[in-house]
Amino acid sequence: MIEIILVRHGKTKGNQEKRFSGKRTDEPVCQEGLEMLEERIYEEVEAVYTSPMIRCRQTACMAYGEEQPIVIEELAECDFGILEGKNHGELSGNSEYELFLKENGRNGFPGGESISEFAERSVKGLCRVIADCVKQGYKKAACTVHGGTILALMNVLMKEQDNYYKWSVGNGDGFRLRIDEKKWQEGRYDEAVMDCPDHRIYS
Repeated sequence: MIEIILVRHGKTKGNQEKRFSGKRTDEPVCQEGLEMLEERIYEEVEAVYTSPMIRCRQTACMAYGEEQPIVIEELAECDFGILEGKNHGELSGNSEYELFLKENGRNGFPGGESISEFAERSVKGLCRVIADCVKQGYKKAACTVHGGTILALMNVLMKEQDNYYKWSVGNGDGFRLRIDEKKWQEGRYDEAVMDCPDHRIYS
């Protein structure tokens, strides 16, 4: 069994302004976010993996003291297409955005990734993490990633069909997954999670 802790990065200026901060927006954690991460105590792990984006690499350092986390390119945030960097007020009246809202985002982001493309990429990234854990003999690791990445992964792993946003988490929060590595390596992802995820991943 391998324990993987998925942690959403610390708060950014884009988060404060409720912007679509995706794969094309490489912004740092803001001062409020840094202070929050500094206040929390995260469990010790054997390895830290991260999205390549600076906000996640900063979080790896602040939460786990890891200045050189293992970068997994596939764990980058979703490409939000024409929504990138904008918020609801700025997109109001945009026909493509209005359709996106009407569909509740089910058909992906106009000019960006579809939900299925993003989920496939995210799972590929987690596969790389677990493969490295198996190779190195790690039993407990953290992944500092994005809210969207966590949503994509949890919907695949927990077979959530009715409410895509059920697995939303705040900045600095996340989920603990206990994974049967044999089932995972066989591609039985939805059977590999051994118990109900715990969203409290700090003390």
